[in-house]
Amino acid sequence: MKSSKVKVIVALICVFLLGFGVATAATNPILKIGLDGFTLNMTSSKGKIQVGNKMVPSTIAQNGTTYIAAPAIGTVFQANYAFDSKTSTFMFNSYKKDQDKAQIQKLQGQVSTLKELLAQAQSTKNKADGWLEYHSKHFTLLYTKQYEKDVEKAAADFEQGYNVATAEFASLLPEIGSTLNDGLHPIYIYLHPTATDKVSEGTAYNYTYGTDEVLRAEIHVLTPSAYQKKGYTLEGGLYDEAYFTHLFKHEFIHTPQTYLQENIRRGDKKGWFTGGEEMQWIKEGQAEYLAAKGTDDLKKSEAYWKPIILEKPQEHIIIYKDNISVKTQYIGGYMFTAFLYETYGSDKFNSFLASTQPTMEKAFVQTFGSFEQVNTKWLEWLKK
Repeated sequence: MKSSKVKVIVALICVFLLGFGVATAATNPILKIGLDGFTLNMTSSKGKIQVGNKMVPSTIAQNGTTYIAAPAIGTVFQANYAFDSKTSTFMFNSYKKDQDKAQIQKLQGQVSTLKELLAQAQSTKNKADGWLEYHSKHFTLLYTKQYEKDVEKAAADFEQGYNVATAEFASLLPEIGSTLNDGLHPIYIYLHPTATDKVSEGTAYNYTYGTDEVLRAEIHVLTPSAYQKKGYTLEGGLYDEAYFTHLFKHEFIHTPQTYLQENIRRGDKKGWFTGGEEMQWIKEGQAEYLAAKGTDDLKKSEAYWKPIILEKPQEHIIIYKDNISVKTQYIGGYMFTAFLYETYGSDKFNSFLASTQPTMEKAFVQTFGSFEQVNTKWLEWLKK
């Protein structure tokens, strides 16, 4: 700014604008108005400020002096003001920010209280139903006194599920680790002492419902010590510690899968959605693969199922020119997901999940190429 004298009349009443004013000599072409980090050039704006879609006068020239209606500007910008004579800058600091901050803090306090009340109500219900609670940072494990010996090992297995999920989904949703089991996304894991219509030896289920903002997960499994049989699994294996570790990791992974889907598709975001029975192979296949990834179980599964699928593909998975038909989620879906990860990489698979294409088929072709090309690689992979 060129050096020139600025006449400041702090107590002058600007009758035209009905407010206290700051005056500057007409010879001074510029007077800066600082607005929370921005500078308003009163000369280039011709003495006006924008209010809505209109430019409103905020200065008036009289007897060679320009008066600035500081209170009027402060009201428009909801700000307090002060003049810096050294820089000829009138600084306006918003008080609305402080008001908003206080309101946000108040709402956060109310939400925190509500979350505590909900947690207390859930805990009271659990105790009334005969459940004991084991609290981890990442979930609440519910068990009965009879099978207390299963708690520590089961908790460790579910922690592995948390670690796998946060590592695999972090690129799609960086906050996934801190969100799981926070006050608005609680995770309850039930170690049932006896079989039910939905939980039995070799059968478990994950019931996750809600939205990405408020989501609740319930994982139901038969506690390991309640198993009466030693086996066998689909692959002829035993119900041993490795089996339970894989099962518990698999079931836990379904919760972040659901949260991820809700987050990616929320609001006006567009794209295909991994819901519906015909696309369950994606969720189950991914959960199976991620639970086995990096273990001997994955190698054993591939060695066991590849020749079976190759011999009778129609019983497990068929790739057509324009779509895929998966008959067995835990076999065909599992192996095809393993193939996609191992052939194209996890980044490609994540791009597939997050694609904005309207259908799974279009998202698949966009990510991996034509179905014919993928089928050729799939058959080659099965023969390895």
